Amino acid sequence: MIDARRPALVLGPAAELRADLVKLREWRQQTRPVVFAVNDAGWVHAGPIDHWVTLHWERMAFWLERRKARAAFGDLFETWTRQRPELVEQMPPIPSHFREPWETPRLGAPGTSGFYAVQIALHLGHERVVLAGLPMTPTDYADGAGTWKRTGDDGETRSDWPASEVEIHRPGWIHHRKRLECVRSCSGWTAELLGEPSREFLYG
Repeated sequence: MIDARRPALVLGPAAELRADLVKLREWRQQTRPVVFAVNDAGWVHAGPIDHWVTLHWERMAFWLERRKARAAFGDLFETWTRQRPELVEQMPPIPSHFREPWETPRLGAPGTSGFYAVQIALHLGHERVVLAGLPMTPTDYADGAGTWKRTGDDGETRSDWPASEVEIHRPGWIHHRKRLECVRSCSGWTAELLGEPSREFLYG
């Protein structure tokens, strides 16, 4: 069983992921944080992960295949998604969990998968959570060579996360700000909101 006294590292799929991990290299080597991968970060990051978190379970089979082709480590991780009965029969043969995201009154969106991953880390008892590749700013998506293209909900193919989607999901972070006192981010708008991880925070 994973020790929740270890810090949590949440990996997002933004292009900033690589630079953020470079900033955290020494800390990662010394503290061995529990790693939560968000969406495509589960295959973009070829290193070991402990949890794979998404609100888009319909894409998980594709992501698992990509990770299998790229990762140098075994797939001894658990998956998390929101409760959707129609997905139960589609769950892959690995340990999986359902959990609803936090409620955000009067907001139309439950938040991003990255925000959901933070919630899971806090739910599991982690008292220090560090975000890498989760800037919540309009940005490219990362992969091992740069950016990749995806088909958005509007059917358009793009390699970035447009400002319109960013603006939809930021209010959830702001609404739950007091619940995020032990969360820091390495880049972007989330770093402005939550603060960057100081050495004192990282090594506690």
